[in-house]
Amino acid sequence: MLPRRPLALALVLVAAACGSGREERAFDRIAADCRGLVGAGATLRDSNQAFDVRSGSYPVVVGPLCNAALAPMGGNDTCAASSAADPQCQVLYYWYPNDPGLCGPLGCWLVCEARVMRQDPAWTSSGSAIDAKICASRFLRGQPPP
Repeated sequence: MLPRRPLALALVLVAAACGSGREERAFDRIAADCRGLVGAGATLRDSNQAFDVRSGSYPVVVGPLCNAALAPMGGNDTCAASSAADPQCQVLYYWYPNDPGLCGPLGCWLVCEARVMRQDPAWTSSGSAIDAKICASRFLRGQPPP
């Protein structure tokens, strides 16, 4: 009989060798949806609906967190430069995968980062960021907890 630790590691390796699992395919779809937010002209309300945001379940949503010093994301970024007068604001959607093959044995979080501008007209007129247009987004794997 194998000790538990080597047996667990063997199961992880076997699962990883079997190719893309159901959860991995689901996160691949979420990653594609996340990257597509900017091109679709989505708002934070749209992303909340796309990711089925509900209280007490995944994804865990953090933000908006506004910061005048945020650096540009790169390719999927149409935001104006972040400044003290008009900072970029991050909204982070966190998922914790059950499949150890997605993160390794210690676990991790998968994150969709969406950015909006603090001076977005929909935000300034309503006082809520929910209808602000997403101007940058990316999907990150292997992230630390929120």
